[in-house]
Amino acid sequence: MPLDATTYKAKIIKEVGDDAAGSIAAEIDDYWTMSEIEVGLALPRLKRADLVLMHTYRYAKLKAIDLMLGKERGSIKLTSATGATFNEDQLTDNLEGMRTKLLDDIAKFEQLITSSRGGAPVGGPNKATAMIESSPGFPDANSGVYRGDPNYRLGSGW
Repeated sequence: MPLDATTYKAKIIKEVGDDAAGSIAAEIDDYWTMSEIEVGLALPRLKRADLVLMHTYRYAKLKAIDLMLGKERGSIKLTSATGATFNEDQLTDNLEGMRTKLLDDIAKFEQLITSSRGGAPVGGPNKATAMIESSPGFPDANSGVYRGDPNYRLGSGW
């Protein structure tokens, strides 16, 4: 059974880890809406609802990670009474690792979708054209006259 948007949102909060203020929980609906728009723009031909949800989840999770990285930017080093230390770099390194992996997953998924049949070609549109020669007695169908070329002069060719 495919997951729904509410389940994906809860999964993001659990995987990224919310702070005491509940920053991700407060923003997750806005992040989800923005991510739906981004997926629609990045992959307009993607029609399968389960794949759209999964990719929206990836974009929303990326935004949640960015939020937590922004919150942790001004953090300090903590030392407990028992001598255990926690450095902000440990959390930011973990979040940056998650972010890098997620960006790789997004790029691979988008390349897979756009390179599969029905998507845009991987290398871009085919710009190569072939010369079409007309048969004797018939006009050249590739002539600039027929294409409305303003630089074509009758009788002078190209």
